[in-house]
Amino acid sequence: MVAGSNKDSKPQECLALYQSMFNHTRDAILWFDCEGRVFHANPAFNGLFGYKGDEVLGQRIDALLGPGEGGSLPILASVLQGEGGEIDIETSSKEGRPIYASVKYGPLFSSAALAGGYAILSSITESHQVKEQLGEKAVRLSTLISKVGLGIVIINQEHRIIEANERFAQMLGYSREELLHLQIWDWDADMTEERVRWEFRDLSKINCYFKTRHRRKDGSIFPVEISATGTEIGGEKTVICICRDISEQERAQRALQQSEAKFRTFVEQASDIFFIINRAGLINYVSPNIKKRLGYDRSEIEGKVCTANVHPEDAAHLRRYIDKLFNANRTYRAFEYRIKDREGRWQWYALAGSPAVDENQEPILICIARNITYKKEYEEQLKFLGLHDPLTGLYNRYYFEKELVRIGKGRDYPITLLCCDLNKFKLVNDTLGHQAGDVLLQTCGSILKSSLRASDIVARMGGDEFAAILVNTDGETAAAIVDRIYDNIEAYNQENPDLPLSVAIGLATAANGSRPLREVYKEADVGPKSNICSDLTSCGRSIKRPTRKCTVSKISSGRIPSPTPFPPPGAAAYRLPLINQRGALAFPPPSLYNI
Repeated sequence: MVAGSNKDSKPQECLALYQSMFNHTRDAILWFDCEGRVFHANPAFNGLFGYKGDEVLGQRIDALLGPGEGGSLPILASVLQGEGGEIDIETSSKEGRPIYASVKYGPLFSSAALAGGYAILSSITESHQVKEQLGEKAVRLSTLISKVGLGIVIINQEHRIIEANERFAQMLGYSREELLHLQIWDWDADMTEERVRWEFRDLSKINCYFKTRHRRKDGSIFPVEISATGTEIGGEKTVICICRDISEQERAQRALQQSEAKFRTFVEQASDIFFIINRAGLINYVSPNIKKRLGYDRSEIEGKVCTANVHPEDAAHLRRYIDKLFNANRTYRAFEYRIKDREGRWQWYALAGSPAVDENQEPILICIARNITYKKEYEEQLKFLGLHDPLTGLYNRYYFEKELVRIGKGRDYPITLLCCDLNKFKLVNDTLGHQAGDVLLQTCGSILKSSLRASDIVARMGGDEFAAILVNTDGETAAAIVDRIYDNIEAYNQENPDLPLSVAIGLATAANGSRPLREVYKEADVGPKSNICSDLTSCGRSIKRPTRKCTVSKISSGRIPSPTPFPPPGAAAYRLPLINQRGALAFPPPSLYNI
């Protein structure tokens, strides 16, 4: 204990009387002498300030409790005047921890003489921290309200503004001071005073969301959406409105609607079919033009598997293609497949798809299917014309020579090759014209085709030359086939005496594959060229056989089929043949070419 200048007057006797109270009270208590030095402190004070034992004794109270105005704490000055009081202080503990406390102080007397003073401290640190936090929260909330992009306004039961943030003022073009003089109907363009007073007669019960239009100070109108919540503030009924300007949103919505309308028109009128497939292979959506393109209603397609109505030969390939699109992060070339329309016809389509996700983040395929039936038919036509003679419809030299090589490597021996030339074909062209010559070529091709078997290959080699490959045919059988050809020619000539057909035929047979069929063909080609008749009336057969009368009954159909016409190159009405629905080549009727 450090003694002060009035050592003999220190109230030592009080310590014994009040020691128990000092040690057990929750308030921090200290005594100090007239010089302001502490000569006693209770455990609560040591605990609050972080001191141990007698560490605090002898320290000045202005150092412990903080200086006041003028550099000295008013506590000591008041005590020396024999006065007490109460103040709030801000100081710190021994470790520097901030302490906020409420201090009650007064003088201590011993034998009627001033012996010093006392100070009783109640900690208000927690309440001060709460107040600071509330203050900070209020600042943050005020900043948030003022800076947020939404207009916020508080309206009382008289429908006047009692508070509004800066954004609300900006939306209407008023200052915040001007807003305080406005009522709802002054800025709401859709609500009259009567309607406002009726619908919002009890603001505390309002809890709604609605759209309306606000009027700016300059008279312009703009759309808003409002969330309104009724409450009481200070016992007064109010409504808090949060307003959002939706001008841009509505412009975007209108633009989107226009875009959707254009896209809907495009989809409905497009020649391509649009559809969406989910991961299970079901069609979630198909464009309305499915009715125009394939004859089906949307209800007949949506919800069905994507392979419905697809050609059995293409269905498995289509499903694999779709799985590949789902599993890969790249595009693939379009898949071509056949689908049956409502009339039962097979149409060719090319499908392309891109992976995407739906509104539930489930994988989907956005697909476009384009009708390529004409393209496929044209490809078939080109393929046919690449292997066939366009005038007669028979195979051409290219195909014939390829077949010579292929069949020559096979086991269909004996094989007989037949060569056929038209007699005096040039004379017919020169005297009757090329159209007459074309008719003879078509007639010859038709008779050869009808006279041979389905397994035989007959071709026009060029000009007036024809050839045929007769598999599994020896010389005797080939001679009988030649007889049938001549009989059919004679029958034709009897019905068409104005333009008779005369041919020279040669044969050569290979018993086995010991030599190339090309050499055999050369031997067969010698016969026609060495037996050409000198004129049309005396033309005979280059293969000798027993003379017998020709009878029409030898023709299995009862009539020689008419030649299949095809326009010569350069004909005015020339066009490519068409592929019919069964895949067969269909030539236009003869009347188109004036033959």
